[in-house]
Amino acid sequence: MEIIQCQVCEKETYAGQSKCPHCDAEPLTPIGGFEEVTDEPGLPLGYIACAHCGFLVEPAATCEYCGADPATGVFKEWTHKRPVKVPGPYAFEVIHAPMRVVGENCKVKGLTGLVEKTKKGVFGAAPETEMEPVTKSRDVWKPTGYSDREIDNVEFAWRIANRLNGIVAEGGEVVSIKMTTKGVYDWDASGKRVGFDMVTTGGYGYGYSHTDAAVIIYRRGENANRDKNDSTDPS
Repeated sequence: MEIIQCQVCEKETYAGQSKCPHCDAEPLTPIGGFEEVTDEPGLPLGYIACAHCGFLVEPAATCEYCGADPATGVFKEWTHKRPVKVPGPYAFEVIHAPMRVVGENCKVKGLTGLVEKTKKGVFGAAPETEMEPVTKSRDVWKPTGYSDREIDNVEFAWRIANRLNGIVAEGGEVVSIKMTTKGVYDWDASGKRVGFDMVTTGGYGYGYSHTDAAVIIYRRGENANRDKNDSTDPS
């Protein structure tokens, strides 16, 4: 006989009963929680999981926790009003420049081999032979993150060439490849109050730019997928 769970007291009982024998509530639901009202099982009735932050919210135009559209995860107020796919024969790809991996040398102690050692037997017992590990400390480079100012030129070039080969294989024609730049800056200042005025006593500031992405404009080929949306960083 099927075991079901009361939606109110959450205790288990047998199916086929009109009321819960524990709390007299109705209706009863199968084991697993609340009635399914979305593609996600176990959601309370009338709620959906926000596609951006994952919190449970009532269907609305804006998520109360993150401000995105809970159904799509898109921040409509901050999104450019453009179609996903450029109409007509032309399309684009945006290949973002990957940043170079940076790291540091760390002192690591690791296994370098095994050595055979013989131990004397106790109370006349035969000697025992054992393999003991040999360890040594070495400077080992380990990645710690990505650079905030240097790009990985080889990886960037590979991504661009890989996409260009795909366009050619589809029968397309590359119109242009343009590089976009990204600006980085920071500043700070310190000072003290002299009378009614604030006098600056020190500070710093810097700014620089680096390549951010390559924008490829191309004419769609005969073998291209016409339903494919224009994308960023194609795989």
